[in-house]
Amino acid sequence: MSESEKSYSKLQWFFLVILIPTIFAIVLFGFILSLVGFDVVDQVKKVGSSIPGVSQLFESEEAEPVIDEAQADVDELQQMIEEQQAEIDILQSDLQMKQSELDSYLAQQSEETQSEREFENEQVEKKLTELGKLYENMSPEKAASVIGQLQSAEAVQHLSKVSVEARSKIFEEMEDTKIVELLRRQLNNE
Repeated sequence: MSESEKSYSKLQWFFLVILIPTIFAIVLFGFILSLVGFDVVDQVKKVGSSIPGVSQLFESEEAEPVIDEAQADVDELQQMIEEQQAEIDILQSDLQMKQSELDSYLAQQSEETQSEREFENEQVEKKLTELGKLYENMSPEKAASVIGQLQSAEAVQHLSKVSVEARSKIFEEMEDTKIVELLRRQLNNE
């Protein structure tokens, strides 16, 4: 062998021919994959965590912050749920209070309406009684003339408060067709 030619030991030959080109190829391949969008670092961590011995390095660094973060999220969500439940309870109690107020208001309105109707009915009944007495005090001819000009429904109401004796005298002075019409209406109303 000449001096210019150096002999390489097998270890040097292994490093220069196999190991360094392989490492270069792996680094180049990883760089190309990361440019394409593939997450090489996470994949290496996943593979590394599955190797016994190496897995302790990967898990201890990554697992604790993830667990702490997840627990913080759970606590925050639990607090939000409790706050919303408290708000729901407040709104439900407000709703029940408003509902009871509405019910009492409607009951009061119903009572007032009922008492107003009763009062109006009493007033109408009182006026009809007064009209009945008025017709009884009139002459039968005059009462027949006034009642004959009323609508049939009104005439029946007015005559309902007149005594039977006064009513028969008023009917004697009215036309037969009007008497028949009033008697029919009176029978239908009873």
